[in-house]
Amino acid sequence: MKRLLITAVAASLVLIGATSSTPAHADPVAPEVVSYAARNANRVCIVLAAFPNFAGVTGVMDGIQKDTGFTSMQTAQALVLSVDTTCPEFLPLLKRFADTYSPTTSAAGVTV
Repeated sequence: MKRLLITAVAASLVLIGATSSTPAHADPVAPEVVSYAARNANRVCIVLAAFPNFAGVTGVMDGIQKDTGFTSMQTAQALVLSVDTTCPEFLPLLKRFADTYSPTTSAAGVTV
């Protein structure tokens, strides 16, 4: 479960363009995820301010998933949208989290 959430965080960062200057082409975020993020962004940011580490990120993701029943991808999208709109100072933390725990694959000698 944790690996799915981590992978979803990485994908969500790309989805909103937090890791690049070019817009990503992906499926749109579900309206209920956008709504949840809008309603709960302050709570997400308060927790991350109190726990600005990987344990805080994991705790927020667990809380979102328990609160909503969202899929791993939707949970990560809600987290990233909340941070992007309300406390972007934590985007580097989310990126480090995703970079640290996301599996890397090698294709033709290139790490992706």
